[in-house]
Amino acid sequence: MSRRAQLVLLGGLLVALVATLYFTPWRPSANPETLPLSGNYIPMNVDSPKPRTDRLARSQKVEYNGMHRDIFRYGPPPAPRIQQVAIPGPKPPEPPPAPPPLQVPVKFFGYAADPHSGSRRAFLAALDGEEVFIVSEGDTLMSRFRVLRINNGSAEFEELATGRRASLPLEEGGPQG
Repeated sequence: MSRRAQLVLLGGLLVALVATLYFTPWRPSANPETLPLSGNYIPMNVDSPKPRTDRLARSQKVEYNGMHRDIFRYGPPPAPRIQQVAIPGPKPPEPPPAPPPLQVPVKFFGYAADPHSGSRRAFLAALDGEEVFIVSEGDTLMSRFRVLRINNGSAEFEELATGRRASLPLEEGGPQG
């Protein structure tokens, strides 16, 4: 902006200021103490200016029972909900009890490990003490159980018919117990 344009703009602003001051009526501001009161003014009769907490508590307990509607959504109000009373029907049958834990009728009393192939064999004795079984992992025992894993302290079995699993701990002593 050139110097001349700036001076013209300044002169226009000064003229606008003078015109505003000249045409604005100057009245003294009214003081609240000097305001005239009408003759029919009667002050309120307030005995105690304490808040009425009993009315406040009563208003806080009021619950809105009208229609609950989202005021920010356009459209008709939702249909009133009808409460349905649940009619007790027959109880569903209880599930069958869980099967008892799997009992393998043998005693795990030892194992042997082949250092070259890494295969293990377990030594098992029948509970009556008359038979001794030597089985490897994956073998079938008594046509009912499969040997899943032989560890240092336990042997894991699976029943072929049901798929239930059991683990036998390594017990001290031989077949006679």
